[in-house]
Amino acid sequence: MPNHRRWGRLALLVLASCAPPAPTTAPKPTMDPVPEPPPKVEVPTPPPPPKSPDPSPSEAFRRGMMPLASTNAWAYRQSHPTSDGRGVIIGILDSGIDAGIAGLWLTSTGERKLLDLRDFSGEGRITLERLTFASDTIAVGGTQLSGLRRVAALNAQGPYFWGVLAERPLGKVPAADVNGDGNNDDRLPVIVTKASDGWVLFADT
Repeated sequence: MPNHRRWGRLALLVLASCAPPAPTTAPKPTMDPVPEPPPKVEVPTPPPPPKSPDPSPSEAFRRGMMPLASTNAWAYRQSHPTSDGRGVIIGILDSGIDAGIAGLWLTSTGERKLLDLRDFSGEGRITLERLTFASDTIAVGGTQLSGLRRVAALNAQGPYFWGVLAERPLGKVPAADVNGDGNNDDRLPVIVTKASDGWVLFADT
């Protein structure tokens, strides 16, 4: 019995001596470093494509932008070739009309489409003064004008009148750019006389 106790104590001592020493402090958990986000790359926005000018009526018709088949207008025009508005006079009250548009020049029978234009706003009104001249060149509104023989050929007796058309009171470009030079700063001298078929205006553009 005494021997068993000694071996038991010895085994306990051996086991105790082989055990690792107890840590004094608990180990700190390690964490992987958080990766930095990649640098933000600014992608430039491409500019919008340039706006193409509106096509002419004939070009728009060629491209199919004014279809007639869906409304059966083409068949009606073939069966009624003279029903195109000829002989009809239309009066329009609007803020303005561009008499330079090709579609407003002539009717389908070759007659003048615009019969008359009236300005009820006074926006394009020009003050006229009496003009006398004896040569082909004369100063009108601070501008030297030549070609007065053309005026005298229409009316040899007179009277003749002169005035100045200022672009700026007409508004902003392009509506006020009467002579199409890109600005509204011009003052255009005009000469007016009465010919055998009505009043005529000569303008220096």
